[in-house]
Amino acid sequence: MSFEKIVDRLLHLFNQQDATKDEIIAIANEYIKAAKAINNAHSIEESMLKIAQLFITQDVAYSSLASNLCGFMVEQGYDAKRIYSIYTEFYLEILERAIPFMEYCATQLENLKEDEDEYEKLDELVKAHPSEYEDGVLAYHQLENYYTIGIAIYSSQQDYFKFGKETLHKVHLYRELNNGCHWFATLFDTLFNEPIVVIDIDHQIGFEGIMNGVVNNFQLQFLLMGIDDINKDKMLTQEQLSVVNGTGPQNLPSPATLKWNMYNWQYIQNKDTAENNFSSTNYWIWGEGIPSHITCFDNKRIILLGEPSYERSTSMQRTFSPLKASIEVTKLLSSSEIDIWLDLFLNREIN
Repeated sequence: MSFEKIVDRLLHLFNQQDATKDEIIAIANEYIKAAKAINNAHSIEESMLKIAQLFITQDVAYSSLASNLCGFMVEQGYDAKRIYSIYTEFYLEILERAIPFMEYCATQLENLKEDEDEYEKLDELVKAHPSEYEDGVLAYHQLENYYTIGIAIYSSQQDYFKFGKETLHKVHLYRELNNGCHWFATLFDTLFNEPIVVIDIDHQIGFEGIMNGVVNNFQLQFLLMGIDDINKDKMLTQEQLSVVNGTGPQNLPSPATLKWNMYNWQYIQNKDTAENNFSSTNYWIWGEGIPSHITCFDNKRIILLGEPSYERSTSMQRTFSPLKASIEVTKLLSSSEIDIWLDLFLNREIN
């Protein structure tokens, strides 16, 4: 069967209310196999547009599966240029429809009783809501059903990322109320082309560089552990590095040990106090945190590395499978240049 006929068969089954899930999955797998065989970018991108229109304009019975299939194709490296704009407009429309209901939920949660759990209360509000929010609740569920394709699209190219971030900026307001909003807000917090300065204060080595696509500070530290210029001994395998830079599997079963404490630049002004008081962690760059919260100094994110307070291990994984991450060293710092940076930190007034 030709690729075009497989696509027609796929579209036909998606439009059949009585088609079974097994039939849909079988034709979807046939479509994926055929796409790999023809290796024709134009035909594949055209077919992705047709599949996207199934859930964007028609709301067929298996809309979420159509969405996931498009997302899978993007993750396989096929360009989302035919679908990124219409998808974003689609998601913005359901976001706007869901906002009145989410505002209602936010108001109800402000009056939470001491013995009530926030997430349980939210679940109750979704299940039992005033009738005027019926469409808003439908849109609320759609936000959660259709975000994964967006993660794939916005992770695939920086232009798409920028478009999504600018258009869907309101997701940040509702990240605690809806899973789709949460994961988009998390993705859109990611920095690209971000200038950084990294200094190992115990060994007087460091560099200036550019950071891209790093979602959290555990990932940041693992990427730093893979840079030869500041690591005499390799602590990570190539497979482990491929997890955090996005070129390999999304996770590995075994954890890895972190190498450093990481600090914001203000640590230098309080170094003696911090070292003598184990609980003084105000200047730490926490692994659970995100790079956009690392404090800047003259428009650069400063990452100071020091000996670990204790041995820490964490799982090897990246948050978003298709998102590539990197740290590019643009300039190695000499010992005298490091002294200049540290002196600047020491004498800068802290607001």
